[in-house]
Amino acid sequence: NNGRSAVGVGGDAPSSPLGFVTIGKSAELFLSAMILDGVFERHPRLRGISMEHGAFWVPSWIRALEFTARSLRRIQPRKVSPTEIALERLRFAPFVGEPLDWIVENVGPDILVFATDYTHPEGGTDPIAKFEASLGDCGPDILDAFYHGNIARLLAC
Repeated sequence: NNGRSAVGVGGDAPSSPLGFVTIGKSAELFLSAMILDGVFERHPRLRGISMEHGAFWVPSWIRALEFTARSLRRIQPRKVSPTEIALERLRFAPFVGEPLDWIVENVGPDILVFATDYTHPEGGTDPIAKFEASLGDCGPDILDAFYHGNIARLLAC
């Protein structure tokens, strides 16, 4: 007991700072198992979207997939790298206010998709303006990919 009360964000958002910091861990573990156990390779049309987990954790997760594939390549050779599978078959819906420009800089513009919890408290009062502010100097092609193109390509399997 640290003497602090729960954070009153509302809705189904995490009720503590630790909940926000670790919100992507369940998705990270699940998607890692799906990729490393070969589920996507056995099911070539399988696609996925991680929603309600944010996306700030994705760059480090992609790096962990790369590290794992390199480290285990002698005992577990792969036809397709886990990173390629993740980038081709998965998309991630960030939370309003996450550093989208940093995510794009670290993993590219093709994995983020628009979603919002507006009008819930965690969705913010103007999610589109906040998303566009967090994309920084990204051009109209990246905005179009975020709002429409990335999800359209994913679902056009």
